[in-house]
Amino acid sequence: MSKQNQPTIRKGKARVLLVDDHPILRKGLAQMINMEQDLTVCGEAEEAGKAFELVGTLTPDVAVVDISLKTGNGIELVKNIKARYPELPILVLSMHD
Repeated sequence: MSKQNQPTIRKGKARVLLVDDHPILRKGLAQMINMEQDLTVCGEAEEAGKAFELVGTLTPDVAVVDISLKTGNGIELVKNIKARYPELPILVLSMHD
């Protein structure tokens, strides 16, 4: 594999973007994530539009997205993120089956 085709590996902690409409859940997840040696929360959003904006400005290493959001839809958000940032891993976290 040529050097150009290798993925970029950041030194330090992996940056996590949390997207959920429940502030208590976001804060609890953020606290647990920030306790990990190799992870840090770089941003939080409760609605799809703000989350999509933060992906572009914060360049997280992974996004944790709920399906139900304050405004917008988590599934559509995932589709939009993958269309624009196909390499970004996304973990969908939801109470829905």
